[in-house]
Amino acid sequence: MDIWVFTEKGEDGFYTTTHLTEKGCLLSAVDVLIDVLGVDADTEEMWEQWKQTEETWENDTEWAELPCPVGWREMTLKELWNIFEHYEPLTWDRVDFFDCGVSKTQVQP
Repeated sequence: MDIWVFTEKGEDGFYTTTHLTEKGCLLSAVDVLIDVLGVDADTEEMWEQWKQTEETWENDTEWAELPCPVGWREMTLKELWNIFEHYEPLTWDRVDFFDCGVSKTQVQP
């Protein structure tokens, strides 16, 4: 049986969650990334405000190309992957000692 695994490594430890669905795993991953990066994702207004106050926004094309995360809990699998793929690399240089990943594996007997 296939399962999906989200791993998170930070200053406070190493965490792994397992999920029966790819979408469930991505929901966990996006939730963590939004929190770690401090993204305001509750409303369009909060997202726009966050973009305007983020100090690196204007000078960094990576930030300018970020997909809007508002409504991420109801997004399709494709949209969630898009958010994960854009936000996860931002943690490399901007968050001290943090790494995360999503992978598919199988339950072994």
